Amino acid sequence: NFQSQLTSMYQPHLQDPTVVVSLVSASAGVYVSGEVMRPGKIPLDRPMTALEAVMEAGGFTKFANPKQVIVVRNEGGKNQRYVLNMNDALSGAESRAFYVRPYDVLYVRQSAW
Repeated sequence: NFQSQLTSMYQPHLQDPTVVVSLVSASAGVYVSGEVMRPGKIPLDRPMTALEAVMEAGGFTKFANPKQVIVVRNEGGKNQRYVLNMNDALSGAESRAFYVRPYDVLYVRQSAW
């Protein structure tokens, strides 16, 4: 592994030949804003659906409209916009998972009531 490779490479130059490698944070992430409890950047450390990203952001606020979750994705230098209805997944109805990609922006709209 990377840690043992570094240890063997630098062993002649180190008094204590112990090297510890740790990942502080993943650079790629998605941004979740709007009617979620904790808006901000969600690290993408595994394949993640849009619903999972919303849950990582603390879930929907009581003012959220789960039928209106906007995903903005840069594809080939142009912004593509997807509107997701997460009510089906939340109610247990069969729905196709929408996987987020690095640097996607998710915006949860406010309910119109």
